[in-house]
Amino acid sequence: MIESSSDVRVGLVAELRRANALAEYRRWSGMLEYLDAETARIERELEPRARELEIAAVRSVIAQANGWSEHQLAARLHEAETARDDLPAVWAAFGDGELDAARVSIIAAGAWKLEPVKVFV
Repeated sequence: MIESSSDVRVGLVAELRRANALAEYRRWSGMLEYLDAETARIERELEPRARELEIAAVRSVIAQANGWSEHQLAARLHEAETARDDLPAVWAAFGDGELDAARVSIIAAGAWKLEPVKVFV
């Protein structure tokens, strides 16, 4: 691996890349945890008519905290939820700093194009 290079400068760059990937994972994981917790709270406390508006407000807060538009947030959430819920090995590699957010986004987008396996009995 490049991290074990004898050139200290190359090793430092590799360490910084991994640290950045870990920071991206914490950001994505944190926003999912916050959204999940707030959604659960909203579903417990509010009437069905008020839930959609309140969840939209939570999403808006997450977008603002990340400096993203609400459209960008919707895309990131979809990618993050796909990786976390449907691609556990990808999510684990992201959490270990082996993959960065850009690669997770590409993998998630590729996963959406896959068709379900048909089992014939």
